[in-house]
Amino acid sequence: MAEPQCSMGGMPAWADYQEEAALFFRSLGLTASTNETIEGIRGRHAVDVAVRGQRAGQQLLWIVECKRWKTRVSKLHVAALISIVDDVGADRGILLSEAGFQSGAVALATRSNIRLTSLAELRGESTWEYEDLQFNDYRRRLAQIEARLQTFTVTRGNTSRTRKGIDGDQLLRGYAMVSTAQRALDAVHLNRWPIPYGLSFGTGDSDDFLAAASRSELVDGLGLEVDKAEALSLELEAKVQEW
Repeated sequence: MAEPQCSMGGMPAWADYQEEAALFFRSLGLTASTNETIEGIRGRHAVDVAVRGQRAGQQLLWIVECKRWKTRVSKLHVAALISIVDDVGADRGILLSEAGFQSGAVALATRSNIRLTSLAELRGESTWEYEDLQFNDYRRRLAQIEARLQTFTVTRGNTSRTRKGIDGDQLLRGYAMVSTAQRALDAVHLNRWPIPYGLSFGTGDSDDFLAAASRSELVDGLGLEVDKAEALSLELEAKVQEW
């Protein structure tokens, strides 16, 4: 086994690798803790990363072992992880190595619920899942913003007016931002790019649309638009409270 190196921040490379893995699983909406001790049927086990969450209404537990070595991982380590996963009743075991795995390790893992992979490979595979999580979060936040905007209008009979302290133009701008962002989210599944997701609010007679050419661009662009719409709605809310 190669000696572990230190990361640029002074943290041992093995600890840094564990933290990177934990951050990755957290980005998928799961919880992940490092250096956790888990009680099994036959004893206690110290694991590099314990991942928990819910998928399809079921609670899950994944045991992740991180091998930041310069040499390929052997089947002995796969066998050890199989034993831990079985003893604690985990749903899956994941063995991470950027240097790869020996043929015996691969052969043993194929007959078990152990996944042999690398952090780089997982990141590439999970891009769409991460983006979908972001899109769902944007939908939730936009619904909250729209509900807040609706409180700034008073309706009596067939007549509606803005509440005191509210700038009607700002309120319309907020609605336009929310509506444009929601239409962009609805259009993602059509996979027809570019997709308009925001308004530049120019000084001319018309506003130009901001558009994304890919899912990753839409994630970044919509994040900024949702932040701006949220800030605008909170600004209007503060003005109402002043009156």
